[in-house]
Amino acid sequence: MTQHHQDDRELLTRVRDGDRAAMELLLTRYAPTIHRFGRRLCRDEDAAQEVLQDTLLTALRKLDTFRGDASLSTWLFAVARSVCLRRRRRRAGQPESFQELPETLDDGGEGPEARLARRQDDAAVARALDALPVLLREALALRDIEGLPVQQVADVLGISLPATKSRIHRARAALAAQLRPVVTAGSPCPDIARVFSQKLEGDADASLCARMEHHLAQCPQCTRTCDSLRSALKACHRLPAGPLPEAMVERLRSAIQGVAADPQTA
Repeated sequence: MTQHHQDDRELLTRVRDGDRAAMELLLTRYAPTIHRFGRRLCRDEDAAQEVLQDTLLTALRKLDTFRGDASLSTWLFAVARSVCLRRRRRRAGQPESFQELPETLDDGGEGPEARLARRQDDAAVARALDALPVLLREALALRDIEGLPVQQVADVLGISLPATKSRIHRARAALAAQLRPVVTAGSPCPDIARVFSQKLEGDADASLCARMEHHLAQCPQCTRTCDSLRSALKACHRLPAGPLPEAMVERLRSAIQGVAADPQTA
């Protein structure tokens, strides 16, 4: 166990032991990103809040299962994913809710017109992301919203590194397809978005990159597709992670204090 991971374990131990300062650090450092991940997976604010609370409480109750061979953030994402899976199983057969999620996006210091245009583009990307199948949505959320390295994404998803890369490439291609009506009519040439994704991850060899560049030089439509996907992935990075509403933070504090008082039954 590395020193960093040992510190992670000590942080959770202090929280479970009732250390208020450690609890506030946990809420500040990890809660906003877990909440954002839950929003993207569940596409519903109330469900995302439940996922966040269940994730933190599960982590505290099952601290002994945190071996420290992964970072705390990676482990928490894995716990959150399990919570979401259990929630979907409980709701099997029920119509899936789709709640338009409000996004408070950074204005980047732009003027009013540019800020409005970028906010509209970012909102379109958020809607397109939420329309993806959940397995693709979670891979893209971990890689392109949370910015996890590919190996950590694989650890969270519990699949091999090659399978993870393939899923990320398919997710990005699906995102580009969702955005196509916004960008241009018609269809680009097959697989251009996936090849572009492979290039971003360093998975395309020199020959494939050269063929792609040659094709883009002659195909304005595919160039627009790649430009759109590049912009969409930048928008993914801009999707906000907080701050959390104070009422939610108070509920989390109360629930965490309950676990600290009685880890087995709280």
